[in-house]
Amino acid sequence: MRAGNSALKLRKALESAFRPLSCDCTLSADGTLTIKFYEPCSGRVDLLVTAVRGDFLASSSALSTLIEELSFEIAACRRSFLSDR
Repeated sequence: MRAGNSALKLRKALESAFRPLSCDCTLSADGTLTIKFYEPCSGRVDLLVTAVRGDFLASSSALSTLIEELSFEIAACRRSFLSDR
């Protein structure tokens, strides 16, 4: 599978898992991805993750693990944001 197709497949899977957030997946020259979750209306970034290796698409189990980890990170960022208020 080509890298561009992998990034598109990942973005669709992540947007489905994290609705109502939107997601951008950008492929870097070194083959890693940058993943950004943001509020579509305000543009506020909820999470930005860089240098994600592409091997998480090797299996549905690896993708599920990535989604679980990202979910934890988004929740932690939101808790931190709320506690700073």
